[in-house]
Amino acid sequence: MKYLKISLMALAVASALAGCNDNNDASPATTTTTTGTTSSFKSIEFSNMPAPAVAADLAKTYSTSVAKVTYADGTSKDFPLTYNKLFGVKDKVGGNANPAGQLYDAKMKPIMDPMGKPVIAETPDSNSLLKVGSNLFMVSHLEYDWILSDGAEAYKAADWYTRMPMSMILTGITQGTDGKLTVKSQRPIDFSSVDGLWIPCAGSQTPWNTHLGSEEDYDLQYNPLTTSTTTTTAGVKALTEKYFNNEKTANPYHYGFIPEVTVKEDGTS
Repeated sequence: MKYLKISLMALAVASALAGCNDNNDASPATTTTTTGTTSSFKSIEFSNMPAPAVAADLAKTYSTSVAKVTYADGTSKDFPLTYNKLFGVKDKVGGNANPAGQLYDAKMKPIMDPMGKPVIAETPDSNSLLKVGSNLFMVSHLEYDWILSDGAEAYKAADWYTRMPMSMILTGITQGTDGKLTVKSQRPIDFSSVDGLWIPCAGSQTPWNTHLGSEEDYDLQYNPLTTSTTTTTAGVKALTEKYFNNEKTANPYHYGFIPEVTVKEDGTS
């Protein structure tokens, strides 16, 4: 097995690796030797894994890599890397009354599809795990919705919309002594003060510990190089009718920005 060696002197990084496995192993930061003494972390090596070659493996999220932790006394131990699912977009977790991927209007009421069922965004496109004071939070933004509750593709459904006003989720996270993360709380983030959110795509945690997103606003751009405004008009129509409930007309120039979310220690944002 080949390894990519990375020398890490930051003990916190080693401790965080415990959250990557689900086998209840002790933290890799230290190890107890056969003589009963404790040896501290020295370095980490990550093994490679072959690229998936069959359709079943291409369709799932997995890893066969391991983190090999070497300790100061020369001993080492392998920690298998696996994925720990916190929640899916259709799951209700952390006291959230609605599914995690639920979309909302300007009054934070759930948006419903033509069948009267919740509009659930299938695309959590970016997550930022933030440690604020002694608390952990994850900001997740949802890019777009394309599947209605009956399985139909939204952009093909008669008298419906190609895009929806979007949302972000704030999830409170608890980390166990073994490093494993679990959901403590969850709520949607209200963007009504900036007229909502439109197609947030790329995102990242900033060096100053906030979540930075991006509004991919190609559906709301009036292109001077073409006389067609069909796509832009459809986007404005969706925002006006489904986000503002026809109480206000959406302005396409209020979108296409880089939204930033700051989370406080008490969970407000």
